[in-house]
Amino acid sequence: MAWISEIELPFKGPTLFNIHALADWQLGSESTDKRIIKRKVAEIAADPHALWCFLGDIEDDDRPSTRARRRSSFADRPEVPAADAKKHRAWIEKEVLPIMAPLVKRPCLGVLAGHHWTQLERGTNSVQYICAALSAMGKEKVPYLGQMSAWVWLHFIRRGVKHPQSFRRLVHIQHGAGGGQAVGGSLRKLEVASQRLYADAYIRAHSCALEAMKYDVVKPKPKRIPRSGEPAAQTVYLEHRTVPLLNVGSATRAYNVSTGDPTYTEAAMMRPLTMGWGILKARVRIDRLADAHQNPTVYWNIEI
Repeated sequence: MAWISEIELPFKGPTLFNIHALADWQLGSESTDKRIIKRKVAEIAADPHALWCFLGDIEDDDRPSTRARRRSSFADRPEVPAADAKKHRAWIEKEVLPIMAPLVKRPCLGVLAGHHWTQLERGTNSVQYICAALSAMGKEKVPYLGQMSAWVWLHFIRRGVKHPQSFRRLVHIQHGAGGGQAVGGSLRKLEVASQRLYADAYIRAHSCALEAMKYDVVKPKPKRIPRSGEPAAQTVYLEHRTVPLLNVGSATRAYNVSTGDPTYTEAAMMRPLTMGWGILKARVRIDRLADAHQNPTVYWNIEI
């Protein structure tokens, strides 16, 4: 079951919110490039308009199949997984938290557990542990949003005016599954999800393809009760909504010059993975031409 969270975003006038979407760092893997991770973290920390979220696979450790084998293999020896969990906590504190620490300077929409995470103890996995540790480091809470997918309400609150205004926009974030070998394949998965799971914007990971698009939805909406003798067409107007789709990349090198064993990507002859991540931009402004009541609204854009 997906989790639902909410973040309050106060503003006074026209404001830009940059939602930096991170995913698939795979820390611990030989193919991970820590330089690109540290550069991105520094960029987020220096961006005064930044928010951030993480869509899973911070680390390259257990996966569903190995977790099941581990439980089966050591069912009668609980001290073995307990010792492994202690070592893994120490590794997180040494290798993961120092890299992620600058992110606590900026508000966080939330963090998902994707396929790769470790069960540290009953009721706590490694992603929950990371979220709790980062929350303790700074003033902003780093919410844990469960496994694989979640909804986040962006609660925009206009302050500094006589009558404070507020409105919400819904973002669906998902770790994703399956491949994205063909260009546009990941966007197709996002489009299918958007037809079944309602949101105002969608972000996906896992396929490590840096792709984005926007599509438009137009529907009639009642305007007012018609007077006697008026044509029916004058009682409605058209409501327009732009839906942004963002699929983010990774921090892993797909191909290496080496005499060692080939990577999964090399062995399967898949397309190279795209390093780096995108930004979902939410610009809050008042459209005085489209809205006679001058209510603030959100205009979406995407940077990849």
